[in-house]
Amino acid sequence: VQVTTKLDKTELKVGDLAKLLITVDAPSAIEPSLPEQSFGGLELVDRRLKTEVQGARTRTSYELDLLALNAGDANIPKLNIRLLGQNGELSSASTDAQSLRVSSLIANEPNAEPKPASQPISVMQDDYTLAWIGLALLAVALIAAATLLIARWVKRRPKPVAPPPPPRPPWELARERLEQLAQTRDTLFAAEQGEQFVDGVSDAVREYLGRRYGFDGLERTTHELMEILEKRRPHALQLAALSTLLDECDLVKFARMAPDAERAQELWNGALQLVKATTPSGTSLPPMPIEATR
Repeated sequence: VQVTTKLDKTELKVGDLAKLLITVDAPSAIEPSLPEQSFGGLELVDRRLKTEVQGARTRTSYELDLLALNAGDANIPKLNIRLLGQNGELSSASTDAQSLRVSSLIANEPNAEPKPASQPISVMQDDYTLAWIGLALLAVALIAAATLLIARWVKRRPKPVAPPPPPRPPWELARERLEQLAQTRDTLFAAEQGEQFVDGVSDAVREYLGRRYGFDGLERTTHELMEILEKRRPHALQLAALSTLLDECDLVKFARMAPDAERAQELWNGALQLVKATTPSGTSLPPMPIEATR
């Protein structure tokens, strides 16, 4: 193992940095390290490590920045280099001692004294207090004016139109229409116009089914309407009873069959039961007239 030491300068002033370069040339199987130790009154400020591999040997360089703090002669003692072998054995090497001279910045003044106090001088400083106050008042005025203008604009702009009420559910409309038919039943049969009552029951059922299940029930024939419902299979809807109800209404409407008041009332009751059976559970409904037969 070869250890060399180089100091860049031997004459320093207090506060100067001296650079100490330590080079360790050793076989690659040996790992050198520089432990913490004293530098003879100099302060270690920074250290840098550089490693170069040259065949079977490794060149390790330590560059140390040492700060001179006190004037006088300074001696950097021999520095210990720790060596770690390939099998874990420890050994050491050392550097050469270095001597240097640290001089004071005021060494040429035999009787150095502090400078006497200087005379006071006038210093002019700009005062912008009034300007800042004026700017603050102006900002407040601008904010107040902007707030007033915005308030007037908000007050004058057209008010949004209230949204329309939500559409009434189809079962509610169907029950309302059936109730209206029930109120005109006696009058229509007294005037021998019972077919209008039965036709109204048919239209109420068709319109309800179309709104309830998403198709135009008034523009569909009974056969087309039943085909649609058979494909969708609505819950709680008895298709056989519905088919019978609509067929009897069609006989009155298209075959000009004179309706019987008692049977017309049964058709009305069947329509009401259909609406009740297909109304979603938990839906509140207004009271309806008591179903009756003649």
